[in-house]
Amino acid sequence: MQPLVNDFFCGCGGMGVGFMKAGYKIAGAWDFDKYAVQSYRHNVGDHVKQADIREMKWDDVPFAHVWAFGFPCQDLSVAGKQAGLLLKCQSCNHEFAIDPENFQGHAQCPECGSTQYKAASRSGCFYEIMRLIDETRENRPNSLPAVLVAENVKGLSPYIPILTAELKQRGYNAHIKLYNSKF
Repeated sequence: MQPLVNDFFCGCGGMGVGFMKAGYKIAGAWDFDKYAVQSYRHNVGDHVKQADIREMKWDDVPFAHVWAFGFPCQDLSVAGKQAGLLLKCQSCNHEFAIDPENFQGHAQCPECGSTQYKAASRSGCFYEIMRLIDETRENRPNSLPAVLVAENVKGLSPYIPILTAELKQRGYNAHIKLYNSKF
């Protein structure tokens, strides 16, 4: 059986092309930006859909052995806003940033203590992948991916312990590697 990959925040298809060259079949691909979707369609294939991950549910995601996601970096990059991972509480509507210095093992609204939130920034979309993992575990546990591949920028470095903790809570081990893009 050919291994399957889901390509979230697929952009123009860099990860999709890489996985296809490695022998994977793309099960699903999604991006918010219509121009990225057009580019992906041209570079990779017609299976791509324009979608806002904040609106996607577990049953929108087909089974795949791997979920790949280069979640948006605009709020983390040295060339961007550097606002960090921003979330919006679904209980009290308070927007808050995940503070790497005071992280207690899980994201929680500082106003009301709720753990129900949505991404309030592009970089906060990491938590939308975690939500989809949680929903899949609850509704279709045999369809969880064996591997998650996340890609981002060096500005993510202070948040690595947070991402590692979030992944571990869901049964995944993090293996971190920083690459110099000039190579």
